[in-house]
Parts: sequence; C-alpha cells; structure tokens
Amino acid sequence: MKLEAIIRRVSLARDSKMKSIMPYDNFYDKIMAAVDLVDFTEDQKAETVLRQEARKYFIITCLSAMETYFKRNAQAFIEARLINEDLYEILRQDKISLADLLEINKRELSIGEIVSVSHSFQDIESIERFYSKMFGVASFTKECETIEVENETGERFTLGYDHPDFRKKIIDLVRLRHLIVHHEGYKGVLGLERTTNMGRIVMAFVSAADEYIISRIPDD
Repeated sequence: MKLEAIIRRVSLARDSKMKSIMPYDNFYDKIMAAVDLVDFTEDQKAETVLRQEARKYFIITCLSAMETYFKRNAQAFIEARLINEDLYEILRQDKISLADLLEINKRELSIGEIVSVSHSFQDIESIERFYSKMFGVASFTKECETIEVENETGERFTLGYDHPDFRKKIIDLVRLRHLIVHHEGYKGVLGLERTTNMGRIVMAFVSAADEYIISRIPDD
C-alpha cells in the first residue's frame, strides 16, 4: 500500500470516535445495531426487498466489525511492544523508502497505526497468520478453540466444542459478503435463519478471541 493511502487511512482512524471505546465493545455495538435493524424489518413485516437489504447489511456489518476489532487489537499490542519477534517476518515484507521514513516521522505515525491500516484482517486466514505470528503460537485460532467463554446472556461455550465448523462458516460468510458488496447483480435470497446463524458464529469467534487476547496482557 502506498504511503499516501496509509496516511489517509490513519487520519480517518484518528478522527474516528471509536478510539475511546474498547475493541470488543465497539464490535458488539456495531453488531447489535445491525441486529436491531433486522429485527425491526422482520417485526414490521416489511416488504421482502427491505428485509433482504437489512439481512445483507447485517452480513456486511459482521465482517466489518470483526475486521475493525482485530485491527485495533493488533495496533494496541504492537504499540505496547507485547509482540513476538515472529511478527517481524510479516512486517519485513513492507517496503518503505527513506523518503517514506521521513514522512512517517514528520506525521508522527506509529508502527501500530501503519500496520492496522495496511494489513488485511478481513478473513480468518489473514487473522490466523498475523495473530499466530504476533503471539508466537502455532495457531491462533486453535488457541481460541479451547477457551471457555461466557456470552452476553450468561451462557458458557467453548468454540472448538460448540462450534467445531466455525472456520468453514466464517469462510462462507466472507464469500457471501464479497458477492453482496462486489456483485451488483447479486440476486440470492438470504433466509433469516441463515443470517442469524452467521452472526452467531462471528460473535462466538470474536468472543473467544477476546478472551484469549486479554489473557496475553501481562498482569503488571
């Protein structure tokens, strides 16, 4: 990504009101707003086209919220220097010239900010690769699988046991989001149950990830 684009993205992130909200709280608020829209169109027995658009918006929001969550945590851990040296294998791939370095210094951009806007966290493969390196583990998602999580309703679950196919479902969700966003002529019909299940999987994955990520923060 060119430096000019990175600077624009960092500027937008700095101007965002999200910076005062914890990553998971921001993720949850985004999801619930989209849930409220779906519920409203369903309760009002809106026209089919409106219900479909609300469901599509929900799918897009799920992935947008997930991406933002992992971007913000990556930035925080990098800036706090709580990263494993393995992560530098990924960062070395970024080509930065001396002129870029001078501009970065002039603009007071942090490494965490640059990484958060220049690396993709849009799918489970990119999240797996980056976070496994960042934490120095064989598999970030496998680490998340074993943690017992309590959700917002007080129910406890373990990602690997209760949602063993979560990877496949998130991959399917990414493909569906791509069709919705990039194919104007998409005519697929989204069932309410399918939409709800996709949202449930994303919530479960990010909730488990959050438990694991928090556990990596030193006590002192």
